[in-house]
Amino acid sequence: MRFARRLWAGWKRVAERLGVFQSRLLLVLLYFVVVAPFALLVKIAKEPLRMRRIDGSNWVPHPGSPADLERARRQF
Repeated sequence: MRFARRLWAGWKRVAERLGVFQSRLLLVLLYFVVVAPFALLVKIAKEPLRMRRIDGSNWVPHPGSPADLERARRQF
């Protein structure tokens, strides 16, 4: 019976080390296979500040508004 307990305790130590290694390996693979490529695609495709312009200018067109006296009075 003593031999079986020692064998079981040894197996638990080995199994824990294997489990830690396996979980780290799976998380690293998940990161490099799924998360990193997705982040790169989003970074390439998304342009949150609209910095890239076709004409090379950084100016963003502003919609014009009529500048008449009546509109100026209605600001308050």
